[in-house]
Amino acid sequence: MNEKIQKLLTDLQHEMSEGIPVIVEGKNDKKALKCAGLNGKIHTLSSTSMHELAEKISRTNSQVIILTDLDDFGETAAQKLKDLFLNEAVKTDLTYRKKFKHIIGVRCFEDMPTLLEQEKNQ
Repeated sequence: MNEKIQKLLTDLQHEMSEGIPVIVEGKNDKKALKCAGLNGKIHTLSSTSMHELAEKISRTNSQVIILTDLDDFGETAAQKLKDLFLNEAVKTDLTYRKKFKHIIGVRCFEDMPTLLEQEKNQ
């Protein structure tokens, strides 16, 4: 695995180990993060409404990482979540979405295990 990918995964795992929760769209995205060795609080949009999720996270955290897919739905969801968390005074980090796209080529996080496997085999 190249150094940029390893650093990206290590940096994200460090933030997650500090207790910063991550939001993904669905259970396959959550499973993909776990397959990549990322452990911590991972919330899915498919399990609750965005408003409920924002309220729940804001009760215990002052920061959140949003990893919605890089398609139209994911962009819209990321912006809505950012706005909701702004109302709750929770800092949102959207930078990892762009880093995953740029470094690994991820558009949908459920594809990440396949892309990482391809990277290993090169």
